[in-house]
Order: sequence, then structure tokens, then C-alpha cells
Amino acid sequence: MNKGFFSSALPVTSPGLNDTLLGLMQKILDNTRSGTPGYHQVISGITLQILGLIHALSTHEELSNDEDEQAVEKAKFFLRENLESPLDMKQLLKQFTMSYSKFRKIFKQVTGESPNQYHLNLRLDKARELLNTTNLNVTEVAYSLGFDSVFYFSRLFKKKNGISPKSYRGGH
Repeated sequence: MNKGFFSSALPVTSPGLNDTLLGLMQKILDNTRSGTPGYHQVISGITLQILGLIHALSTHEELSNDEDEQAVEKAKFFLRENLESPLDMKQLLKQFTMSYSKFRKIFKQVTGESPNQYHLNLRLDKARELLNTTNLNVTEVAYSLGFDSVFYFSRLFKKKNGISPKSYRGGH
């Protein structure tokens, strides 16, 4: 505040629904829960990243007025909040006043992926993170992310990462 980065006149800012901000907050929670050595330094760095993001969002007001882009941001936020379960498209579409085909087309234009693929990639990224930062075994990781079958999870993980989850855990 002394350097003018934030203003005491405007102590509250609204970054809107920001997928990156949600992901960073989740990383703080995950690192705090795991309690691995050095996690204090890690969460300090993430906190600085959050402050920088909030500053950029409030300074440049990059919030889009385009309804389609807002819908995609809202959907990305929803998908990140629901990593622990398979995608419930009906639940997601309740938030929007458009057909699935229109929503899917817009989502793919903005992200380059369908909503289902985007959500699956988020879950597989989270699986990689859990294998790196926790002592959960492959079965526990699969079920914690809502996969019905360890075999299916392992197959998808290997397809995305080029290595099985068990081998990935052993190599890291």
C-alpha cells in the first residue's frame, strides 16, 4: 500500500469469476493440507501471485463485457470447483440460457477444447499434482477425482502423460 500497489481508499476489489485465481487459492489449500517441508515458502509465493493477479484485474479491468466470454469464464470456474466428480452437463447448463450445442461451440472457440475434455484435463492435472504432493496411492487418487474405475483412470492418465500413474509416482 505504501508503494501504491493497492489503495486504502479502495480496499476491496472484485476480480469476478476468475479461473486462475480459483486455481491459485486451491493450491494454497492443497499445500497447507499436505504440510510438506517448505510449504510456508510455497504458499507465500502463491499469495504474491494472487496479489499480482488481483492488482492486474483491478487496474486493467480486463473483465470482458462479452456475454459469451463471461459464460465460458463462469463455466471454467464451475468445472474447476467440481474436479472431484464427472461432469454433470445438465447442472452446468442450468447457469446459462443457451443450448448445449451453442455453449459447446463457444466454449471450444475460447478454450480450444470441449467442456468435457477441458474438465477431464483439469482432473488429470490434479491427479498429477496429487501424485507429486501426497502419499495417496493411485486408487485413492482415482476415486478422489471421481473416476469410477482405476483402470479407466490409469488409461487416461497414460494417454495424456505418456506414462502410467504408478510409474509417474515412482519417477518423481
